[in-house]
Amino acid sequence: MNLRLRGVGRTGDGRLVVGGFFPLVNSEGIALEEVLEALRQRGHVPDWSGFVRECIDFGWGPGMIVSRIEAAVGDVHGPVVRDEVSARLRRVLGEA
Repeated sequence: MNLRLRGVGRTGDGRLVVGGFFPLVNSEGIALEEVLEALRQRGHVPDWSGFVRECIDFGWGPGMIVSRIEAAVGDVHGPVVRDEVSARLRRVLGEA
């Protein structure tokens, strides 16, 4: 199993977008909150589209995806960011 994180791009302000963390969360038991905190401390952002794609490929339903991401983002970034991310996720996944 390849557990290496990878840079998949850059944001408009130059921050590294990091993907490849689904196996850490799903198979290795590392809390999504821990992954997000490590990325935040380094000034990186998660590749949410890649993470959601991997969740779907693994068989997670939209409700599980949204609830896991909402909880983790809320713990690390607070309710304002959580609500913004949640609204976008729900639109993308048809949960709105």
